[in-house]
Amino acid sequence: MSLFFGLAGARRGDFRPHPREEGPRAGESGGSGRVFIFLLLLMLFYMTLESLSAAWLSYIFEARYGLSAREAALALMLFWAGMLVGRFYIVFLPVRWTLWPALLVSSLAIVAAGLLLALVELQTVRYAGVILLGAAAGPMWPVIVMTTGVTCGSERRTSAVIGVGALGFAAGPLLGSLLLKAGLAARFFTALLALGALALAFCLLAAAGRFSFCAGGRCPGIRRR
Repeated sequence: MSLFFGLAGARRGDFRPHPREEGPRAGESGGSGRVFIFLLLLMLFYMTLESLSAAWLSYIFEARYGLSAREAALALMLFWAGMLVGRFYIVFLPVRWTLWPALLVSSLAIVAAGLLLALVELQTVRYAGVILLGAAAGPMWPVIVMTTGVTCGSERRTSAVIGVGALGFAAGPLLGSLLLKAGLAARFFTALLALGALALAFCLLAAAGRFSFCAGGRCPGIRRR
């Protein structure tokens, strides 16, 4: 992650709020507060999805679909390969496509991957869905963090989003354990799809709140050097 932020910062310049706008100003806390809550929930559901996939994907492919351990391990390898690509391609996008556009496109792609995995029975399509899931998930964590810092203009709120992400990372394996204990392994990809849909919903709400809040020029200022 340090390498990611270093490359992103070197390419795009130093984005940070003006010191005088380190927090929401009087009369604006409602708008920025709603965006912050939506970003918190987006991070929570996204990180739950990521850790659920990382912890249980290989097991589901082996136990649920009768694949060999080697074939199941391939699914997990494809997920992490896609994740690695996703973590780095965001660095090379034009500035106008980072942050909100990247969040929206990635959230939509996660839902598309969830649909493939939940609805299509062909093994090759499942592998393709796993690659898409990893590639779409790759940019999410760093971009959510950067978007919070730029939009909310508060180090405390950015730290809170990171902390909620840690909670989500712990919740994913727990959710997978509960599904398996309840005999719902067949619903694993449905659970992934539901988490992706929730992440997309809160991404859309955050984006709508942000652009509504900024309509009157009330967003925290960004300076670039």
